[in-house]
Order: sequence, then structure tokens, then C-alpha cells
Amino acid sequence: MVFMQSGLPSLKQQLHTLCLEFVQRRLAGAEEAIREAQLSANEETKSSAGDKYETGRAMAQLEIEKNSLQRAESLKLKQALDQIEPAGKPLSVQRGSLVHTSQVASTLQ
Repeated sequence: MVFMQSGLPSLKQQLHTLCLEFVQRRLAGAEEAIREAQLSANEETKSSAGDKYETGRAMAQLEIEKNSLQRAESLKLKQALDQIEPAGKPLSVQRGSLVHTSQVASTLQ
């Protein structure tokens, strides 16, 4: 991929778009998994002993809860990305800034 050519979106805009697409895919996947788990729970038929039925419903409920957490996290990420103006060029480093430097990268602690 070539960045910063005239007529093409900036690197920051391209990265923002890729991040939004990632979050949308993750959100759609979580929502589909929730639907499938709910269908699975609804289709469980009660066996004569009852244990199989309860186990299947409990497993489906755990899947729903797990995917609901993933969905909530994806929504938080989307909200954060929606607050970023990818075409903006602020005068100071702030949320959403893309910083180019010749210095060695270090981890913030």
C-alpha cells in the first residue's frame, strides 16, 4: 500500500478507516454469535432427565454473556474512533494524533 500520494487519503485517514472496519467486523461477529446462541438456547428440548436441557441452556447463556461483553467493548472502541477527526491537523498531540518521529519508540508506563 502506498501512502501520502496526491489524491489519496492520508495515512491517518487510512488507519482510521481500517480501525473502523475492524471494529465493525468485530461488532457484527459478536451480534451474530449472540443470535446463534439465543437460537441454540431456544431449540434445546427438555430430555427426560432434564440435565441435558439445563446444561445446553447454561452453555448457550455463557456464550451470550461472553459475546455481549465483546459487543460492549466493540461499541466503546467505535465511540472512541467516532470522536477522532482523521482529516484534522491539530497543533499539539492529542487523542487521535498520528505522530511521526525519528526517535526510538518506547513503551509508556
